[in-house]
Amino acid sequence: MIGSHAFQGDAYDVVHIANEVPVNRRGGVATVANALHGGLLARGVASLLLVLDHMHSATEMRATLDSLPNVVFATADHLPDLRTTLVHSHAYRYTPALMDLVRRVPTIATLHSIAAAESSGLPVVHGDDVESQIRLIEAATAVAVVSRAELERYDSLGYRAYNPNAVVVHNGVPLPGWHRQSPPRRAILGYCGRIVPRKRPEFVLRALAEPQFANATALFAGRPYTMELEKWLGAPGVAARTRLLGWCSGPRLERFFAEIDVLVVPSMYEPSGLVAIEASLRGVPVVCTRADGLVESMGDHAFYSPGVDYPDLLSALTEWREATDDRVANRADSARRRAESFYSADAMTARYLDLYQTLWARFRSV
Repeated sequence: MIGSHAFQGDAYDVVHIANEVPVNRRGGVATVANALHGGLLARGVASLLLVLDHMHSATEMRATLDSLPNVVFATADHLPDLRTTLVHSHAYRYTPALMDLVRRVPTIATLHSIAAAESSGLPVVHGDDVESQIRLIEAATAVAVVSRAELERYDSLGYRAYNPNAVVVHNGVPLPGWHRQSPPRRAILGYCGRIVPRKRPEFVLRALAEPQFANATALFAGRPYTMELEKWLGAPGVAARTRLLGWCSGPRLERFFAEIDVLVVPSMYEPSGLVAIEASLRGVPVVCTRADGLVESMGDHAFYSPGVDYPDLLSALTEWREATDDRVANRADSARRRAESFYSADAMTARYLDLYQTLWARFRSV
């Protein structure tokens, strides 16, 4: 075990189980789990963030422990000693040790994505493990999904038969200390997130090959997993106008948002639209599909693709680029105010506390 906290008695009101932390961020799950953990600590809740079955280096672990309170990097061997009133699982690696813990302790399982909806072709270690997720759903006391669209998918897949106690708890993120106030720019397209087939990052590169975007460039924050990206980087002039930044977190992620002129989200499946929320909070306009949670996150304040294919996405990008400065600025500002009021870490913490209170009342007296 690495960290400053031991598993002693019922020291914790809630223990969060995660497979990643925001240092060198690999995905949005770490951002959400850490924001919730910090929000609970600020409200006086005894919260522990336990990072299990992770892939972090020693340097990343030390940076995390130096910057975040109440964090432990543990192995499966430590879980039998864990004593807590409530477990909150954010995990996407459904190991036997995790399942044993979920069966032993009252557990909320947040499904940050539904594995059956993932079409990325990633190996199981990255979360495409449908049957194991179903076992987690069965064993959990309650299930939280991150949008109404996800709850509809949960129902349509027949998952109520595995666990009827499913609710929507929308994500939230920390509010940044800045947002863009300068006139809209139209030169740099941004993509942020896992670079996987279901998110269709190649659509951004295909746009660079179009005559109307001949002078545009693209920034990618995320690690490539798809050959389609390499294919389109080979188009004439595209590679020279593309920068692949790899995983970004902290200051590097802030620089990404500060540099781009628009965030492009071409996803076929997007549980909550978390990265669109993060862009909106910084005053960055969003061009996206109407996939799942994106519409809930953005309301009427994005430039939406009329369909799911590349020509549709190109149409939305062209609409953004040809819009007046006032239209772009007004849409970005209204998206920012919407995100600040509903998708802050504080608002998410309050939502989860309501769910915790129900379970604490049920189990603390047992």
